[in-house]
This record gives sequence, structure tokens and C-alpha cells, in this order.
Amino acid sequence: MKLTNKVAAITGAGSGIGQALAVQLAQADCELALADISEDGLKQTRELLEPYGVVISVRKLDVADRDAVYQWADEVVTTHGRVNVVFNNAGLHRVAPAGPGPDRLLRILHVCASGRHKDQYSESYKNV
Repeated sequence: MKLTNKVAAITGAGSGIGQALAVQLAQADCELALADISEDGLKQTRELLEPYGVVISVRKLDVADRDAVYQWADEVVTTHGRVNVVFNNAGLHRVAPAGPGPDRLLRILHVCASGRHKDQYSESYKNV
């Protein structure tokens, strides 16, 4: 797929794979809509992308907040006119045990697998 004049939306663009992906897409002359929970990470990514001269929008976003994700999607279309490809890259990782109870584990699962907030499905997971 040629990416010139295409728009890519990337969650988790403030570091790691999302940041590297943003650089690769910018090198291919792709417009970018970047989101991450870390404003500092987004600032760093934006600075890395400046030499490529592509159109970039950034938004601090917690993908576990479904309403915020929908709002961001609307903003991306308003800003860029369209979205050609979406990279749902946001995720959580822990170097320590998840801790007692299912809440932390459910948050990790929701962010990494679906981007949904745990409270939306708390009844479904009551006995997990």
C-alpha cells in the first residue's frame, strides 16, 4: 500500500512500537493522527517527526475511555478529512504482579485487547 496522501491513526504513539511506527509512516509521507496517554511521549514523538514535514495531529488519550476514543475519531476526521488505516497499538505492561483481585488484570485486558473501560462490563466479570 502506498502511503503518500493517506492518513494513519495510531494509539500508543508516545513510545516504543507506536513511536517507531509513526516515524516509519512519516518517512513514507503519510499524515498522522497520534494518540497516547503520555503528553511527554507525544511531544517526543512529534519532535522526532518534524524533519519529515508531514501533517500531524496529537491527542492525549486513554483508550480505556470509550467516549474519549469516539471523540478523538471525530476530531481526526475533522482535522485530516479521513482515516485510511488505524493502528490500535496502545497497551499496558507491568513488571510487577498485577496485584490482588481482578481489577488491574481486567484493565490491562481491556486496554490491550479492546480499549474498553472495565466499568462497562463489571457485571459480566463479577465472578471472574
